[in-house]
This record gives sequence, structure tokens and C-alpha cells, in this order.
Amino acid sequence: MSVSRFRSFAFPAFLLVLWLASLGRPTPAAAQLPGGRSHTLEDTVFAVRRLFAAYDGKGTAMLARSAGVLSAFGVATLLPAPFGAPGLKQTIAGVGLLSGSVGAVLGLSRMVRFSARHRDEVLAAYQQGEPLPRYVRRRLRPEHFQPGGQRASAL
Repeated sequence: MSVSRFRSFAFPAFLLVLWLASLGRPTPAAAQLPGGRSHTLEDTVFAVRRLFAAYDGKGTAMLARSAGVLSAFGVATLLPAPFGAPGLKQTIAGVGLLSGSVGAVLGLSRMVRFSARHRDEVLAAYQQGEPLPRYVRRRLRPEHFQPGGQRASAL
């Protein structure tokens, strides 16, 4: 077996071994508090409310920044061409339109996903025994469970 064949085979084989090893690991049943007990229903509801409030605010800020970018580049297209190059003006306008539009779409999608109405639906389903959606479980951090947003390491 030549060295180049070994190199092209080694990385995918390494990834396969890592994936197979991760299948055998037990997943944690519940998050643990510093005292060793699990989070209560009220703790989790509190944490989910804080998570949704934080991400809804981030979505609003992202949408506001994108609106500012779009309006700034809209004004820039009304100005005369810089250095007498109309192609440069079109390029700047295109980049501004693209970046502002992508930011606006991401901000709007975050605002919808983390809206108060959606939060209430998620919490109602959780209180009836359904698990939290995956995107909520992935984003929950220990600081969401702490009063005042303090990190557990700061206590």
C-alpha cells in the first residue's frame, strides 16, 4: 500500500472509528445541579423563558442592524459614482443588498423561532410531558438556570 493511498484512507477510517465509539457512550439523562440533583420542571421552564427572551432580543437586534445596512447602502446608491467608476457603485450596492438581506432573513427567522407565542407552545407541550425540541435543548446552558444570569463558576 502506497503512502498516498494510506493517507486518503486513514482520515475517513478515523472518522468512522470516532463515530462508532460515540455510539456506545451513554447519553446523560438530565442536567445536574451543583448539588447533584436534577433540574425541576420549574427550573427548566424558567431557563427556557430566559433562553427565548435572549434569542428574541438577538433576532430583533440583527434585524435592526440589517435594516440599517440596507438603508445605508440605499443612500450610497443615490450618491454619484465614486472615482468616476459606475461599476464600483453597482458592486458596492450589490454587496450591501446581499449582506443586508441575509442578515434580515436570519434576524426574522430567529424572531419567529424564539417568539413569545412559540415559547408558550413549547412550554405547554413540555409541561404536558413532551421533551423539549432539539434546538432548545442544544442552546440551554447552565447560566440560563441561574437567577440573575450568573454563571455557575462565578458563584
